[in-house]
Amino acid sequence: MVKKYIEDDNKEKSLFEIPSRVLVVGASGCGKTTLLYNNMIISYWIPYKNLYIFTKNIDQPVYKKLKKIFNEISSINIHFSYDDDIISVDDCESNSVVVIDDFLLENQKS
Repeated sequence: MVKKYIEDDNKEKSLFEIPSRVLVVGASGCGKTTLLYNNMIISYWIPYKNLYIFTKNIDQPVYKKLKKIFNEISSINIHFSYDDDIISVDDCESNSVVVIDDFLLENQKS
């Protein structure tokens, strides 16, 4: 289980081309959220203006860190939601990063 968060100011190129659509899939606890965190922190200079995060696990330390970091960056609007109101990607503003975390897992438990 990978839980290493990158803390330095290393501004390497993003893992993903810009623009792109990326789907990260894996078993629970395999490091998907940590990958997201590390890629966003390393490459937060990528020109996006809106960050949408939809998750049932808003109290995870990684999301608390993301919220703290991005609240200090006035050029990026951050939107967190922890309920079932996931908006359509078409309704998101352009130039955005959209994260949907663990909603499929919730449906499988029912």
